Amino acid sequence: MAAPAAPWPPAPGLHAALDVLCDVISGLRSPLRAQHRVLLADLLLPLYRTPGTLPHEHPPRAALSVFAAPLSRAVCLLVARSPAWAPLAVEGIIAGWPTAAQASAAKCELLLCALESVVGAADAHGGDALRACLPALSIALREEHAGVAARAAAMCAAPAVVAAVKARPAPAMTALLPPLIGDAAMHWSGEVNRARHAALTALKVRAANGNGTLCCELQIH
Repeated sequence: MAAPAAPWPPAPGLHAALDVLCDVISGLRSPLRAQHRVLLADLLLPLYRTPGTLPHEHPPRAALSVFAAPLSRAVCLLVARSPAWAPLAVEGIIAGWPTAAQASAAKCELLLCALESVVGAADAHGGDALRACLPALSIALREEHAGVAARAAAMCAAPAVVAAVKARPAPAMTALLPPLIGDAAMHWSGEVNRARHAALTALKVRAANGNGTLCCELQIH
């Protein structure tokens, strides 16, 4: 089955159609079948590639926002029933990341929310889901845009993400710790610095700057 082109502008009624689909998925029995994986990979995940912003809105709002909530709910319902599909879901969401030419902070924030939801839905497979998130999350933490960087830091403090980090601390902290401590530099935004501090606190990382050297210690409980 060929993946459909992402709709632009968002198709009328798409939000309602996804709401209905969520009800259908809620009634499915586990284990899910191959057809349900096709539903996830070829029909739902390509919708995250929806480009652009809504016209005449200030500040600009991503077109994806029109149906992001039921779309993420449908994806997470499938992942919750087949947690091994979590990395596939993460890869599909990241495929919708805007390019430099399409730069859209609003869309990046929506995608980070979707990634956090998938990690939570994956339950015991949350570590696998988070590992697939790490490259994009590491980049988002270093964003100059305060909204994106703060949202990425908030994701690191989410309970499901913290649990996934503690399950597999080495790869996660190798990717996340440098940007969370600002690569030894503060972000220009106080909002981002506060969000980073909250994430480090949630992850039980103690950071101290003495004599120009930044030392961090991860405590796993």
